[in-house]
Amino acid sequence: MSRYAWITALLLSVCAGCGVSAFSPSFRDNNLDDLNGALASTRPPADYAPANGAAKPMVFMVTSDPAAIVAFDLEGGKEVWRAQTDVTSKVVVGKRQIFHRVGKGRLVARALSSGSKLWEHTITGGDRMLGMTTDGVDLYYVSEFVKRAADGTAATLVALKGSNGGKKFVRKSKGRLGAPTAHSDRLFVPLRSQSLALVDTRTGEEVARIRSKEEMLLWARPTPAGFLYGGKSGVYKLNDKSISGSKEESTFLAATLPSSVRPVYWWDGYNAALAGYTAYDRNRLLWQLDSKKDGFQDDTIYVHNYRFFFAFDTVKKAADGPKLKWVYSFPRRDVVASTHTGKALVLVADNGTIVTLDPATGSPLKQLQLDLKVKGASFDAQGYIPAAGKPASPDLRESLTQVIWDPDRRFGAVKLFAVEQLSRLPGDRVSADLVKIVTREGIDPAVYKRAGQMIVDRHDAKAVPLYIETLKPRYDFLEDTRAMAVDIMARALGDLKAKQAVGPLLAHLKDPETPISAVEEIVKALISVDDKSVVTPFRDWLLYYRADPSFKDASLVLNLIADGLMKLGGEEERQLLRFVQNDSQTIKPLRTYLAEALKRSQATAGQEGGAADAGKKQGSSPAAADKGKQAGATK
Repeated sequence: MSRYAWITALLLSVCAGCGVSAFSPSFRDNNLDDLNGALASTRPPADYAPANGAAKPMVFMVTSDPAAIVAFDLEGGKEVWRAQTDVTSKVVVGKRQIFHRVGKGRLVARALSSGSKLWEHTITGGDRMLGMTTDGVDLYYVSEFVKRAADGTAATLVALKGSNGGKKFVRKSKGRLGAPTAHSDRLFVPLRSQSLALVDTRTGEEVARIRSKEEMLLWARPTPAGFLYGGKSGVYKLNDKSISGSKEESTFLAATLPSSVRPVYWWDGYNAALAGYTAYDRNRLLWQLDSKKDGFQDDTIYVHNYRFFFAFDTVKKAADGPKLKWVYSFPRRDVVASTHTGKALVLVADNGTIVTLDPATGSPLKQLQLDLKVKGASFDAQGYIPAAGKPASPDLRESLTQVIWDPDRRFGAVKLFAVEQLSRLPGDRVSADLVKIVTREGIDPAVYKRAGQMIVDRHDAKAVPLYIETLKPRYDFLEDTRAMAVDIMARALGDLKAKQAVGPLLAHLKDPETPISAVEEIVKALISVDDKSVVTPFRDWLLYYRADPSFKDASLVLNLIADGLMKLGGEEERQLLRFVQNDSQTIKPLRTYLAEALKRSQATAGQEGGAADAGKKQGSSPAAADKGKQAGATK
């Protein structure tokens, strides 16, 4: 930067304050001169690289039993040091130090090379800490009062010297402050839930402010693609468009995600719990922005949901939602921490396993087992990717079935999503996978229902033999067998109007062990198939059960049988129905239904007869009769 440009930037920075203290309600916002001056001497990271002075990709794991921090070199695949200590916050990594909280109110600095304690500081300015950050050398944190202080202070920004923990400056705010983010000579501090304040790390003075007119601003993040900030709806780039304060006029990005995904783009700076490791670290989005265009890197966003990872295309869409690219499941354990390094995804499981995934395919590139009880982890691994050959792409169908068959009952929503995604895939094997789900003993009822609906919705005519084969087993006490998913198979076969299913379906209709709910679907399917061979079995079934008192509260199936006889039978079947309706032994709900159904049927027959007579008058040809019938129908 030239001397003139530097002086101009300084003057603009000074002018922005104009004697107004940091975080003052009087500080002007969305001013382009202020923003340009604040960013003139500050550039985002040029490339993906670790922050530590040795430039080694590191992960710092916080363990329990015993409580410790374990520093691990990802590239070398070895533990660097281990420090026994209580940790109640995320670990923050600088060039030569790391920082963390101990208990409720003490901050500790440790040597990055050895883990030895360098200094300690008692948190000031509030009852609780919202978050801390480092510019590589010095430490900055925000504390807030649960109830305002006597002078009206709600929150405080504190800057500490990295060398000894002494205070650089303290700035009070009567509005709420969120967790800060530092880069170079600027601090990015969420303010009053609607603004982002840019503060000079050297003086503590506010030099610019961006205010959103549409949503809460909760976080900021420096990346090679630029300075980013946002709330719950997506990501903004900090540039001259930001002064508009709106999504439409700013550089704003958001991914299309399934409705079941919680869109946690970054940590909420106003949530004090998120200063430590929580469940949010296990259920959020992983992403990087493309530094050459306005979009997500590789047109992909990743969902971390405990032990499951889903990659979604942010450009291409499926017919009925976001396009799923790949799925990865970590077996049996929860992944407590994850990061996108810009070149790979790195995961840490609660048993100390570290896995690096290829972001394009979800294939594991490297895995290390440390046998630790890990509560959480912080990464300093930007740009890291292990040396490895090109991985094979896992089969998406197999990956989805792994999710579905996971025995952990906590993940019902994830399994339902996996079932839907599985059903969208082409191929005969998918129908077989879905049948396997609905015929599994002890399957979650919600998963059973969703998989059944997907079987019907696929309308897979090639799967008819499979569905009929599934109907073969029936209840047998001696053989210890029972029918499975009869209701779903009936729905699918009825939807496909598969005549070859009539025999197997009738066999289950006659079986007294078939549940009433399945009988209803069988009858609907047989009527849909429109095969007159079912008339006699329907007659027999109606006469057998018409007086059964157990059907008083489940008369729908009897009504359906009657409908089938009226649709597929003739005058003989109508006489049978009139007999059943008039017989005092018939259960009352069926008699009531038949009285109305027969009345409707008689009225319909009269209309059709009138139409036929009109046709005869117009001419004796079939075409004339049809024309007369149409005329009657129109009336």
